[in-house]
Amino acid sequence: MKKFYFLIAIIFSLLSCTSYQPPKSYRYLNQMNVNLSYDEVWNRIIRFFGELGIPIKNMDKASGFISTEVFSMSGQIGTFMDCGVPGDKILAKGIFEDPTGHFNVVVTRISENVTNVKINSFFRTIYAIYASDGYGGWRKNSETSINCNSMGVLEEVFLKAISK
Repeated sequence: MKKFYFLIAIIFSLLSCTSYQPPKSYRYLNQMNVNLSYDEVWNRIIRFFGELGIPIKNMDKASGFISTEVFSMSGQIGTFMDCGVPGDKILAKGIFEDPTGHFNVVVTRISENVTNVKINSFFRTIYAIYASDGYGGWRKNSETSINCNSMGVLEEVFLKAISK
């Protein structure tokens, strides 16, 4: 009987946990002063999101605030965001699914021809654990929504596009 419980414990440990490693933290520039008028910077930001097909959720020119809708970032883990490293075991594997992102932008008039722009990025994904079904397939055991860290790439592209 002890052997049976021992075997069950080993199988459970092989199926249950994977060794997920959390994302790294990145240092990057997410704001800058631009030598353009407030109106010109505002128009460039709207054009930037429009050209990339990123839907704007809220914008208030008087307060200088823009937020985007949450949108799919499929295929962008490791390019624009770090969600960590999914873990694998013999009979289980971790997978990132359905990554999403959104942005908040704050525009501040410094002077007639100088405007400060700050962009904040927010990324999330589903971390799913799949276990072997014993027949060559996989079934989802669990899933958890996790925050991912920006790698600073989109912020750099954004700031360059706004300032040139």
